[in-house]
Amino acid sequence: MMRFVPYLLIASILGPMALAIDGKDMALRSSGTDSGNDWVLSENGYIGTYMTLLSPGLVTITVEASGQQTPHMNIVVADTSTRFDVTSGFNNYQHDFDLPAGTYVVRIEFNNDIPTAGRVLTIREVTITGAVVSNSSTNTGALAAADTYIEHFRQGLVNLELIGVPAGTPVHVELVEHAFMFGTAVGGFNLGQGSEWTRPNPPLGSNAYLLQKAIVALFNAIVPSNAGKWQQNEFSRDSLFYPVLQNMFNFAQAKDLRMRMHNLIWGNQQPSWVGTLLSQAAAGNMTAKNELRNEISERIDYYIGDGVGADWSDYYVEVDILNEAVHVPIYMDIFGADGIADIYLEALQAAATAGNTVRLYTNEYNVFQDSGDYYGNWFRRHIDELNNAGSGRVVTGIGVQCYENNAIGTSFDAHYPARKMQTLQNLSVLGLPISLTEFGVKGPREGHFTTEADAARMLDETMRIVFGTAQATAFFMWGFWQTDMFREGAAFYDANWNERQPLYAWQDLMAVWDTDLSLSVGAGSVVKFTGFYGDYEITVAGRTYDLTIEKGVTDYRIFVASPPGDFDFDFDGDLADFGVFQACHSGADGPYAPGCENKDFDGDGDVDQSDYALFHRCLSGPNIAADADCAS
Repeated sequence: MMRFVPYLLIASILGPMALAIDGKDMALRSSGTDSGNDWVLSENGYIGTYMTLLSPGLVTITVEASGQQTPHMNIVVADTSTRFDVTSGFNNYQHDFDLPAGTYVVRIEFNNDIPTAGRVLTIREVTITGAVVSNSSTNTGALAAADTYIEHFRQGLVNLELIGVPAGTPVHVELVEHAFMFGTAVGGFNLGQGSEWTRPNPPLGSNAYLLQKAIVALFNAIVPSNAGKWQQNEFSRDSLFYPVLQNMFNFAQAKDLRMRMHNLIWGNQQPSWVGTLLSQAAAGNMTAKNELRNEISERIDYYIGDGVGADWSDYYVEVDILNEAVHVPIYMDIFGADGIADIYLEALQAAATAGNTVRLYTNEYNVFQDSGDYYGNWFRRHIDELNNAGSGRVVTGIGVQCYENNAIGTSFDAHYPARKMQTLQNLSVLGLPISLTEFGVKGPREGHFTTEADAARMLDETMRIVFGTAQATAFFMWGFWQTDMFREGAAFYDANWNERQPLYAWQDLMAVWDTDLSLSVGAGSVVKFTGFYGDYEITVAGRTYDLTIEKGVTDYRIFVASPPGDFDFDFDGDLADFGVFQACHSGADGPYAPGCENKDFDGDGDVDQSDYALFHRCLSGPNIAADADCAS
């Protein structure tokens, strides 16, 4: 269901038309400068606008542009990105997009992996034909575009062939886990403080019990808030201690939860001996700097590589390598971009050696709030700096924190969905997966008094903007119980486990973003449905089968075992099955007749009287009897 009908009604009044916009007049401009009517980009960034289709159809986007040093230019709408190498002199670059109805962000991006001196992209004009253009940046447009993306690109058409199942057979299709990670941070320190929740089988009704129950009910992923930090893993140099972290690994595996890991190095919460090395190295002590770098290599070995008996990185899918480097720059100051890139390269190699594909993140706060930059250019430039120092892509994931203030509006400290969309589009230029790694709303402890209703709205709209961004892969609450949260304004439960409005906002979206269907098999044993990407349980004829639905794949197939005694595979047991049995009967110990391999009812290698005896016991008119052997 599409939201923001009033926005679409405006489009319906205007109708689709061709509209040309000067480069300098595009509503979204992440970086660059104007030159007459042109817009000039000399670093990674984009210009863009919003457009709406009233019905499915073709939209033609034409960009008049000129390049120096042949810059790459992509025209991006939803999941489609078409690349052009722009030559000197102004020429038209055009692409047709076949799109469902809805609202979209149009992004014209300058995207170059390694900068070249004098490389410049100049955009003179953008013409859009076949859609209504709303060349302004509003919360309504941003949320409408996010909802359109979720509606049409977070789920897809599925043609599922259930081999051997006749038309008309009932089928239940249920999404059990999104491909997208919806997770939470979990508290606990390896010293034992706050770690009670991780104990196996906690007492019924205890806080630990209620925490574990809520995690399993609400989330499909977890991240340790403290137990993965260096201070908690290596109190004494070269002596590892991580019982709470191991419990988290075990809990995630037992409950089929994915994990992200936080964090390898950070300017805070380091062991005291690391803090000493950091201070000495920052003061210019080269011996301390070399010792610190060697210790980082050892930490990479056990944190990402195979230096611990059970490889830690086997448990998680993404990891914060350098946390908050812009705001807490001590590691950057000591090692520089080249040295930090070398740490990432070593982590990449450790992951490859350990045989996993964990993504390596850099994670920052105030990307959406308080920085005075509506596009997060400072953060994109930081990632560019590290990747350029690594002669390519060493940062393989982008982590964005979001801690809302109690304001809703357009100021730099306010919750502002349009700004979130602008920033995420800018980070998307880098072509990396993006995780919203930490979400919270500042509460009374920080002098903020956000109402539950406002906190719920902030959560709802931020989740939609993130899930509605093509490059985004995860959204993590930084805790959800008021007693165990960094920013408690959006807590799902208060200290006494009373439910709060942000919980309902989360549950409402999870209900909308669900696939739970009761269907019937159609012709050719095929059942068709549209479902969100992820892991499913398919139930047919009393049996359940696992299926993973992936973006870009439409056709799937499951062999469905017929019930015992169903010799003709029509999903019942009746006299017609006896005729098939007679044709396949091979005597006491004779071989199968051709095509009768699946009639070996008792599994002893032939089709004989013992199969018939079991078949007869299971035969009860039109249906299979409720018998343990008949249901196996």
